[in-house]
Amino acid sequence: MIEYLDKPEIDKIKCVILDYDGTLTTFRKGWEFILYPYARDCIDKNHRAETNPELEKDLQYFVAHAGGTNPQQLMKRLADLIEKYTGKSESVDFYIKDYGAIFNGEIEKRVDGFDEDCEQYVISGVRELLDFLESKSVLNYVVTGSCDKAVSRELNKLEMSKYFEKVYGANVRTVGNHKQEAIKKIMADHQLKEGEVLIVGDGSTEMRAAQKLNLPSLGIASDEHNGGLCPVKKEMLLDIGVHVLIADYQNFEDVWTWFHESK
Repeated sequence: MIEYLDKPEIDKIKCVILDYDGTLTTFRKGWEFILYPYARDCIDKNHRAETNPELEKDLQYFVAHAGGTNPQQLMKRLADLIEKYTGKSESVDFYIKDYGAIFNGEIEKRVDGFDEDCEQYVISGVRELLDFLESKSVLNYVVTGSCDKAVSRELNKLEMSKYFEKVYGANVRTVGNHKQEAIKKIMADHQLKEGEVLIVGDGSTEMRAAQKLNLPSLGIASDEHNGGLCPVKKEMLLDIGVHVLIADYQNFEDVWTWFHESK
């Protein structure tokens, strides 16, 4: 599936900057099933959200827009929700550590069995995508809201590290839109112009950064659990205003050709 939306100005794409979770791999799939009950229990231990439509709506929105958000931003949003519904002003640092311990514990379990079937965690067409970009001598970077060391380790296990110049990640001290700052640094380091950098991702953070920096964007609305298209991601990416929308990378060469065609 490819949805061409708004053709950007392209010179020649020399650099592709990709998100990681949900864009290259599904290694962290299921995080929303950890985050939702955690957020709900922080606000409503008695689970009265079922009879409070406003709270349920806020919880669903919080989880749906969590992708690609650094820990400080995400837990600040949770602290704001807690204050809204309980009146308590809570420490963001506490929730970063508390949720981080729960989430990282689940990821570590997955790491233990990583070698059993690595390929199940790779978005369809990613290996072909990376081979294609290498054939075009394109610079590739990963910019992620996850820990750069963890992502680098996973890419190494998946035998993908060789395709990337560097991984820019986040940690518990990261603030602001670190993805946007990383993109700006990459562009400055290589003296790249707007029409030479393509941003690829499935989250709002990198897509808004692309929009603010006036860069071509490719949104991937991948269903991390069942494959194919995720309607929730599709709606979010369309609302932001990506240039092209795909479910996976099976027909990436067609997208590449479209980007480089004259208007």
